[in-house]
Amino acid sequence: MADQPTSADSGQKKTSKSPQASQGKKAAQATTSGEEASALGILVALLIFVLIIAGAWATWTRGLGLLAVAETALRVHTPLILGCLLPLFLAAYWVGTPAKKTQKKPAGLPPVGSSSNPRQKSQGGRPPRTGAAALAALLALTGAGYTFTVHPYVVAKAYTADTVTDDAVTSFADRAPWIVANNYAQRDQGDVIGDREDVHYVPAAQDAQAKAGDGTGQGTSRYTVLVKERGVLGTGGYEAVQTLTMPTTGTIPASASSFCPVPEQMGRRLETTWPWYSLAWSIHARAPFAHWNKSDVYGYCEGDSPVVVVPLYRYEGFWKVTRVPNGAAVYTPEGLEVLSAAELVEADLAGPTYPRSLAKIQREAINAGGSLTQWWGSKYGYDLTDTDAEDANAQNPSEFTMVSAGDGAMSYVSPLTPRGSSQSITALSLVPAVQDGQGRAVLTLNTATDLPATSTLVTAIKESSVQGDNAWTTRWSAGMSVYEILPAKDGHWAASIGQGQAVSYRADISPQGQVTVVNAETGQSSGRGAGSAESATLDAGKPLSQMTEAELLELIQQAAGELEQRHSSGN
Repeated sequence: MADQPTSADSGQKKTSKSPQASQGKKAAQATTSGEEASALGILVALLIFVLIIAGAWATWTRGLGLLAVAETALRVHTPLILGCLLPLFLAAYWVGTPAKKTQKKPAGLPPVGSSSNPRQKSQGGRPPRTGAAALAALLALTGAGYTFTVHPYVVAKAYTADTVTDDAVTSFADRAPWIVANNYAQRDQGDVIGDREDVHYVPAAQDAQAKAGDGTGQGTSRYTVLVKERGVLGTGGYEAVQTLTMPTTGTIPASASSFCPVPEQMGRRLETTWPWYSLAWSIHARAPFAHWNKSDVYGYCEGDSPVVVVPLYRYEGFWKVTRVPNGAAVYTPEGLEVLSAAELVEADLAGPTYPRSLAKIQREAINAGGSLTQWWGSKYGYDLTDTDAEDANAQNPSEFTMVSAGDGAMSYVSPLTPRGSSQSITALSLVPAVQDGQGRAVLTLNTATDLPATSTLVTAIKESSVQGDNAWTTRWSAGMSVYEILPAKDGHWAASIGQGQAVSYRADISPQGQVTVVNAETGQSSGRGAGSAESATLDAGKPLSQMTEAELLELIQQAAGELEQRHSSGN
């Protein structure tokens, strides 16, 4: 009779593990660890590769400006990184790696790694971590929703703390229309070889006394243009600064366009491929965390010496990150200076040193003054006048640089219409255009204006002009057009009327809607009140200085009759 195994021997056999089972388990663990390391390694390598390429390009184009780029990425885009990109990274990692197997194998079954269990072997080990990956993907989706639908409102709401509302009467000096200066800059570049940048209104001291629309044709506006030197992929600096001294009304004189050449020692410029020609390199070498917007950069001539001004800003806050003006970089033949906000006030530079791009952000933030649902539904705030398909300011609808008729202070002015289908001009956005060293400027929402849409005003101007002089019918048919409609003195508005590159007429629009069209050369004017079918017409036919006393007296009597009629109708 064969010997039977004892109970002790049986227990020892049950708890003992074969060498094959231990080797299979170790192999499975090694395979799993290898898969996890491989997936993580691929993702990390891909991320490092992208960061190296982006960092190399930023370093090549900006030098130490790499720090400014990194600050923008880490501060401005924090919700995107933490709420969207990081969960996506984890989801991609968990999809590619198996989960740990927690269930216990029944006693007596072959180990997972043994050859006697081909079904589990063919499954390739443990299943992916689909549950964790799905959760991470859900977090990424939620983060993306917050980043793109809620966070912009949160940031805009932070800007509204620097917004005030008033209804004071505004008063601005007349200026030549931007579109005329822009067209003239393209057609009168002289013998300067280069590519021009944007046209900027850089008011001179005399611009505060500019006066037009009264028959004198007096007043000018200084516009400037930076002209880039031509070269292979931006090998070269600026070629010259063009100055356009544009009359507010009348024919543009031959001397309106002038240039101050940029000397050889000023061999750098913004937006170039080569570091040794890069003004950005030089700015960041002195201020590694400096930020600017290319559209804010302008130049002007100080005598025969060119001056290039780069308004700067910095970031403020965490999560709700906002921009604050932070001085300017000034490039002259003497070299480059990076001025702080306080130093910029002392330097007293010409032109709008407050970043126009920041003024635009502040103006757009007005719409965040209501609730989040109002933000989503566009139920609060204002739009620009370009919602009107026939807007007279369509080519340049916002952030007009204008000069106060009183103290000569510069402001960015934007005509606004209520959100929705209304196109009536009911407000103005006013932001100081010069840094004062006190941080972000206060935006004033002025609600004193109540005018119809610019297209309606254009129609009223045409009707008024034809009523006073039938020759206007021919002028409008020949291509006469309204270039700009902007706020003017004492609550009035002014429209520039001309053809080609000349502004021959100005239309004055009173706060009550009275339209008066004036010929800059002859002094002829015609007016039409809002809601009135007929109005007195003053047609001098020649300059007032050439009229006899009897003719002047007749004009005075006609004007007095018109005033008496308005007074009677008003009562």
